[in-house]
Amino acid sequence: QRQMCIRDSNSGDTDQAQGIFERVVSAQPDNGQAHYMLGLCYLGKGDTGKAKELLERFLELAPNDPEAATAREMLSTL
Repeated sequence: QRQMCIRDSNSGDTDQAQGIFERVVSAQPDNGQAHYMLGLCYLGKGDTGKAKELLERFLELAPNDPEAATAREMLSTL
């Protein structure tokens, strides 16, 4: 399912991907990767406040994730 979500997000169908990630975050509040991907959806839509909140939560949940450095870099610009 994660690969499908990433594909949806990368193909520009962020509304569909966002809906999927919203459901995953709701069902699995400790899923760091879902927070990260949902944060990217919000960032792509220009909602930097929500993106920042989700990326910060991602870093709390998964500080050693391979995407953590990227998330920190994005947060430094928000």
